[in-house]
Amino acid sequence: TAALREEYLGRPGDRGILVHRRGDLKQILENAHRAGFQTATHALGDEAILQVVSALEEIQAAQPRKDARHRLEHFELPDEDILRHTKAAGLVASCQPNFVGQWSGPGDVYETRLGKERASKNNPYRRILRHRIPLCFGSDGMPYGPLYGIHWAVNGFFEDQRIPVEEAFRAATAGGAYASFEEDLKGTIEPGKLADFVILDDDPFEDPSRIKDARIHTTWLGGARVYAHATKS
Repeated sequence: TAALREEYLGRPGDRGILVHRRGDLKQILENAHRAGFQTATHALGDEAILQVVSALEEIQAAQPRKDARHRLEHFELPDEDILRHTKAAGLVASCQPNFVGQWSGPGDVYETRLGKERASKNNPYRRILRHRIPLCFGSDGMPYGPLYGIHWAVNGFFEDQRIPVEEAFRAATAGGAYASFEEDLKGTIEPGKLADFVILDDDPFEDPSRIKDARIHTTWLGGARVYAHATKS
């Protein structure tokens, strides 16, 4: 479903589709920006991302808003030029690292649709962080559990997909809070914030290759334990 600059592998003339024409897209985003809303735009593929980033960059330049935090959902296949403009426009990259585990392996969907070279540049979390672009992780429901996605952000198939354990957990916690303007309420364990957290049955820093196999030992919401893994007596 990505809109690409170059053709899909083995499909002459097929570069995907853009749901909105550029002028219509810019008008939608401009109306929301002017009204004070935060936008979250589905942008999958280098051409789609370019259209959204360039529109938001122009809108922000003409009508500056401090800390608008407009979001790019998925943000797959950005190149270095797009990353620079994304940072300059103050945008948030909202990504789903579980896609790496689902589709990034040898002979899997990304490789068969994009070819090996483009597949190796897809979901470049390391480069996103290198450009100091705010990064948040979600699951998109495949699967819902965040540990699977965190695992693949650390253990991706390609170098640019792999980030340190601490950065992966930060994107799934503090990154998500920042992306929804809730960093003063949650995302980190600090005095005055919601005491929402889980305790795992394994240490992800000890052996990062086991992150996806960790299980939730207890879950706490608002400082109260709401779940405890049953243990055999």
